[in-house]
Amino acid sequence: MLDKYKNIDGYNIRYRDTEGDGPVLFMTHGIGASLETWDLVAERLPDTVRAISWDVVNHGLSDFSKQPYGPDDYATLGWSLLNALGVLQVSLMGNSMGGAISIRMLSLAPERVTHIALLNAATLGVETPMPFRLMTLPILSGLLSKPGKIAIDNQIKAIFHSSYNASIDVKKVIHRNVMRDGAQKAFADTLKVMTTIKGQKHELVEQSLSILSSTSAPVLFIHGQEDSVIPIRHSIEAAAQTSNAEMISIDQCGHTPQLEMPQKIVDSLMPFIADTMPESKRAVGPAPI
Repeated sequence: MLDKYKNIDGYNIRYRDTEGDGPVLFMTHGIGASLETWDLVAERLPDTVRAISWDVVNHGLSDFSKQPYGPDDYATLGWSLLNALGVLQVSLMGNSMGGAISIRMLSLAPERVTHIALLNAATLGVETPMPFRLMTLPILSGLLSKPGKIAIDNQIKAIFHSSYNASIDVKKVIHRNVMRDGAQKAFADTLKVMTTIKGQKHELVEQSLSILSSTSAPVLFIHGQEDSVIPIRHSIEAAAQTSNAEMISIDQCGHTPQLEMPQKIVDSLMPFIADTMPESKRAVGPAPI
């Protein structure tokens, strides 16, 4: 898919769109990541689904903002992008911070959300890795978020299961995202909006759980069992508090199931959103690997 750009609220936002007239799936990446994390899922989806992925502000190749953004700010921006694209009804899918953003999008316009899929979502529990917590401290923030080979190696080690062999293309994208001027400061600033030295902010966790417990939209929780960034327990406990929820755990998978197990994600997603498609197209299976 080709990169496209829209000027949203004064920022150039990069996105990819498979287009078509099928139900829309809006995919949001995690902190420090970019829309490429969804490519393997998008290319496996049937053409009956219109897949849209985007780089949130301060990430990937989208513009940097003058102030730090948190999940609520990103959620508003996400709806602005969808409005600009003429999308009314949508299924939301988010990984990590993208999960938190998707939950906030649900709260802003529940009548427009048909389904929501949360992959290793943030803000479902307090626990988060010590390096993330230390990055919220003034002096350590600059040292721990300094761009370079160590930052790239640490990201790869943290987000993927040990059995996953990241491709050259994946490593190139991570390198670009880490080394882009201003990216690591933006990463640290966003982290501080969501995290303290004690972990993910309690108020954000409480808000997310409250939104999910009151929604009537179907919610699919997916979590890699060996995630070293966000414990799988967060998703399991959130699913138990969500009335219309399904929980899927993936063995030998880390923090990014959409990269590590893309076909598994598609196979889980298609039955979940099947009721958004015309009757004649519901039996269409995912594209072959």
